[in-house]
Amino acid sequence: MTFTPKGRNPDGTIRVDFRYKESFRNGCHREFYWNCLQGNCGSTEHFEYGTIDSDLLGVSWCQAEGYMSRSISSDKPFDLQEASCCWIFNSYSASSWLLLTHVDLGTRSDTGFPNRSPVTTIPPIIRVPQNCPTTYTLMAHDPDGDRVRCRYGVASSSECYSFFIFNYCLLTFSQRTCTLSFNSAGFGTTHVFELVLEDFPRQYITLRYGDGTTSTRIPFNFRKKLDSAVPSCNFGEYRPEFLDPTPPHGIYVNASVGQEFQIPLRAAATRDR
Repeated sequence: MTFTPKGRNPDGTIRVDFRYKESFRNGCHREFYWNCLQGNCGSTEHFEYGTIDSDLLGVSWCQAEGYMSRSISSDKPFDLQEASCCWIFNSYSASSWLLLTHVDLGTRSDTGFPNRSPVTTIPPIIRVPQNCPTTYTLMAHDPDGDRVRCRYGVASSSECYSFFIFNYCLLTFSQRTCTLSFNSAGFGTTHVFELVLEDFPRQYITLRYGDGTTSTRIPFNFRKKLDSAVPSCNFGEYRPEFLDPTPPHGIYVNASVGQEFQIPLRAAATRDR
């Protein structure tokens, strides 16, 4: 899920365009309806949906894209959420998933416009040769020029469904560089992740709202260790390590982003969602 503020409508409401992708084992059909988790999420004025790609050979899949234009009466933050089942069969027996997109339409002091979300995209399935160490750099671009951090979702913050159990010796994920590394030592299987893209301004900025209130956003210190590598080849529960007692707040959190990650590691194998 990504969003782009489009200015004011004639009636004074704010127009925000959203685009999101859904991936299926086979047969695309509309699955997401994006419930309002909190805040004033406005109303959908226009919606389009269609299949954009499919693969009927090997591991079959179908990918569709949805577009919706919403009218929002307030520039205060709000959250859209989608949650349901089902993952494809995977090594963690993970079934349900949860996606969160956080939108804050306050006017930025550095650009004079509301924030735009970071952007990412990825094929539904990524295949990784089992006998070949491989590193994938995820696309992570921010149209406002902000720094983008990729990290695992936090279940307690409603950013993902649950913490997954996985083999750290097999897979490592760099939050700073948004890279996923596979060391080739594993057996053929499917790995799934729920990831969040988060953008941080490069300097201290202020967000101003229509009701006269303001909010401050601070840069994120990438010089500190952010990578989630664990020096053990045993299975263990991942606990994100933040620099503060609570998850850091950039300008927006997008699970686009809902991008949850699936990686089939077989004789030639991996995938994302």
